Amino acid sequence: DAEGGTKVLRIYVDGAQDDAQAEQAARAVGNSPLVKTAFYGQDANWGRIVAALGRSGAEFDPDDVVVAVAGVVLFADNEPTPGDLDGFLHYHLRKQEIDVEITLGDGPGEYTLLASDLTHDYITENADYRS
Repeated sequence: DAEGGTKVLRIYVDGAQDDAQAEQAARAVGNSPLVKTAFYGQDANWGRIVAALGRSGAEFDPDDVVVAVAGVVLFADNEPTPGDLDGFLHYHLRKQEIDVEITLGDGPGEYTLLASDLTHDYITENADYRS
């Protein structure tokens, strides 16, 4: 859910072996507290995204993975993209909707997941909640 959320992350995974594998990868990224907090902090942290993919259980060759945010490639050929990525993405990371595009290979599987960021307000709302 998006209690206290400030951003919608549209996580699109393609190139997976099948749709189920793409869904596994998308859910691992979209449910990762580290990914969610990075986007809240306006940090397109490719390492957190790639780590979530590695934990996902989806089968892929790491050399084939490409991660882009708002169309800017952050990670490809098993390496981060050199350059001032924060500068390239500054405008896009302030938006309420952010596209995260992940390619796992050349398979037919694809999946799109909507997720939210994870904010201080979320923690406050849920820490104060009593049943």
